[in-house]
Amino acid sequence: MTVFILARNPRRYRKNPSLSQSIAFKSRLNAACASNYERLSQTSSQQCYSITDELAKGIVPFKYINDLIVCTEEASYWIAAKTVCFDLDHGWSYMACNKCIIKVEKDGNSFFCPKCNSEAKVVHRYRLQVRVMDGTGLITLLLWNSEVVQLIGKTAKELKEGLIDDDECSYPSELDDIVEKKLMFKVLVKESNIYKQDEVYKVLKFADDESLSRNIVILH
Repeated sequence: MTVFILARNPRRYRKNPSLSQSIAFKSRLNAACASNYERLSQTSSQQCYSITDELAKGIVPFKYINDLIVCTEEASYWIAAKTVCFDLDHGWSYMACNKCIIKVEKDGNSFFCPKCNSEAKVVHRYRLQVRVMDGTGLITLLLWNSEVVQLIGKTAKELKEGLIDDDECSYPSELDDIVEKKLMFKVLVKESNIYKQDEVYKVLKFADDESLSRNIVILH
């Protein structure tokens, strides 16, 4: 939670401040306090819900895959699916700028970040596309770095360093631990999924709880 520290309320003034300086100072102080109060109120009003709460209260609906792919509303949804295989057309990881995590470009013996517009220090990060299915359909999910680290327990750098055959078609055997797992995925349906037939859905969150997944499916 972001904490904002409000400026102290000044109680001592110079004996003879000019009227214009006093008014300007008080205006700036009032504006800053109002802005900070509004930001604090917005932050404190945001709540974190569990998966059970999101589903039970209808905050984030549950959908089967065949219903998800025909969604016409940009929103997030929960699905319960089993991982089947990887889609490695775009690899399983990428070299990212350590500052802004954007993919960098190789520039001789160094790397260039197009966003920072400068030479970059780099870090290896996951970008993994996984095919998942339930009893109604099959789609591709995009897992970013934080999700894969949670599933694997190792960083992309650690797996990359352990690769013996480092070509575009190879991938670390540790990733196979993801396959055949039944998971709950919170996915985002974007404009491109609706209007451009983009078959890849971004994962916002996941839950590695097979019993929860099974119970949710039974309820729906």
